[in-house]
Amino acid sequence: MQGKQVSSDNETPGGSSTHPSQSPQAQGSSWITNKRLRVALIWAASIATAAALWPVIFNVRAIEAFIFFYHIDSDVYRAGAQAFLDGLNLYEQDYVVGGIQLPFTYPPIATVVFTPLLLVPSSTMGVLLTLLSAALMWWCIAIVLRRVVKGISVGDSRMFALFILPIALFTEPVNQTLQFGQINILLMVLVLMDTFTKKPWLPRGFWIGLAAAIKLTPAVFGLYFLVKKDWKGATISILS
Repeated sequence: MQGKQVSSDNETPGGSSTHPSQSPQAQGSSWITNKRLRVALIWAASIATAAALWPVIFNVRAIEAFIFFYHIDSDVYRAGAQAFLDGLNLYEQDYVVGGIQLPFTYPPIATVVFTPLLLVPSSTMGVLLTLLSAALMWWCIAIVLRRVVKGISVGDSRMFALFILPIALFTEPVNQTLQFGQINILLMVLVLMDTFTKKPWLPRGFWIGLAAAIKLTPAVFGLYFLVKKDWKGATISILS
């Protein structure tokens, strides 16, 4: 008797399931058998995703003749990284971004993470960060579906995530994250890697600790290990 297919929540961003023995059929999408319908739905979801991303990539309002949308928070990240490279105190001055002055409110080690943002112009970096955030949002949706929907396959979770993605991008929290050029979705990925995957790349607790080192808010998820009485995970998150 053929065993019932179960879902896998071991996938990490940019990779496939950590079960190499899983067959391609098990990873494929089974809920839509009509190939033309599936292709049509994928195209529809892709167009909807492009429509959601267009206003946060391009300057559709033509303000000050900018071609690309200006992401002010990502410029704060860049300013903090530049101050770090220049040997300045991060918190003794504000930074002029977008014609206003804003402080750098992140832990010092965050500047190390932000330093690569200086490798490309601000507008290019904003576009890349937006596209990366959208891709990571898709992964977050897929990994959550595999955790909460019993028996869903890897392929089905990816397909459903593709359809849910444009809806998520239009919601206020996600849309504001993209407009400001924030790293919240990246931090969410780090939290999910510790909490919703069975085998993170590194010891469990490392990713939440790293997220908290970049921005203090994710530190609250350290309570996850305390609730589960996972003292090893809690210790690793603190050390990380």
